[in-house]
Amino acid sequence: FRSLTVSRTREVISRSGYRRRNITLENNKRVLVIDDEAHIRRVLELKFKNQGYQVITATNGEEGLDLIKSQQPDVVITDIMMPGMSGLEFIAKVREKNPDINIVMITGYPSQESIKEALGMRIVDFLPKPLSPALLLEVTGRAMELRQHGTAPAPDVEDYNEEVAANL
Repeated sequence: FRSLTVSRTREVISRSGYRRRNITLENNKRVLVIDDEAHIRRVLELKFKNQGYQVITATNGEEGLDLIKSQQPDVVITDIMMPGMSGLEFIAKVREKNPDINIVMITGYPSQESIKEALGMRIVDFLPKPLSPALLLEVTGRAMELRQHGTAPAPDVEDYNEEVAANL
């Protein structure tokens, strides 16, 4: 086997000429996943690691706040319904000290009120469970791009309406 490194991907060519692309571990982008459901944390951890991200996980908002201080993630993905501190309370606390960190909200219980409140706190996106892996990776990539530019999305609550809610 011989390997050719091309930017962030590695192309492995076997003796039979078969080509396959692997993501290398050169990616230093860090994602914090906060969810009280162990299987959701594990699935997201594996999905992101397979794409070359460094992944840290937390089971609740308090643990997530501690990890933001110590690990400084580029993007936070948090559930909205968790015991103790809710995802919305978590975002409010994060915004007090880290106004430019990019956050993606995930939930199995989307409501118009919670979506509107979260959008008002400048989240990147609000994704319903069950999650589409492709959409989650796309949204996370967009959040990473915003982070590289040093910005968080502006509040876009005015864009939220009944039609948007119906499509969630």
